[in-house]
Amino acid sequence: MTEQPRFCEACGAPLGPGARFCGRCGQALKPLGQTAAAADAAPSQAAAPAGASKPTTAEPVAGVIPALQRRKGLLGYQSFNLIVTPRRLVFALMTQQMMNDAVRQANEEAKQQGKGLLARMAAQMGWLGIVVRRYASMPVDMTLAEHPDSFFLLTSQMRKVHFERHEDRQRHTHTDHVIFEAVSGKYDFELKSGQPAEARELLQRVLGAAVR
Repeated sequence: MTEQPRFCEACGAPLGPGARFCGRCGQALKPLGQTAAAADAAPSQAAAPAGASKPTTAEPVAGVIPALQRRKGLLGYQSFNLIVTPRRLVFALMTQQMMNDAVRQANEEAKQQGKGLLARMAAQMGWLGIVVRRYASMPVDMTLAEHPDSFFLLTSQMRKVHFERHEDRQRHTHTDHVIFEAVSGKYDFELKSGQPAEARELLQRVLGAAVR
């Protein structure tokens, strides 16, 4: 049986097999097999009578911010979709294959609706909507397990989130960025979807005054 990927509960960094401490922040780790829910459960829950309803462990998704991009190395980039929950900000890596699958699904849905070629081509441009629907319906831990470069930041560890607009005066263009400052470090992403107002509103709902 393949061991499920593990992540540090303090900073969200991926963990190696058998790790006892986080290599990024030094957090001591719970023994393998002991979940956060089990560690936090009250004795009365562990001894619940037969037939009693079990507390749900589903992590609700408040919203999804698609197409965040950050630098990797000198010339490389990584694209992420941000799944926002009351407990975590989950940065799910978006691969080229995922993009291709979303475009294909958008085309198939348009075809099933009887749309013509031009209308189907226009529908394919809405592939990000397919991605958002997918993550909104997936369990959060399943999203994290899809790729080893996916990670999360705990909302309780967020110090500040702010938005910046970078102007390119020569080209007469601009890019919008969102910067997350957490206990574990600083994370700068470009908003490729071009919706800073919507992103700010979602993050404010979850993080409150931490969003500037």
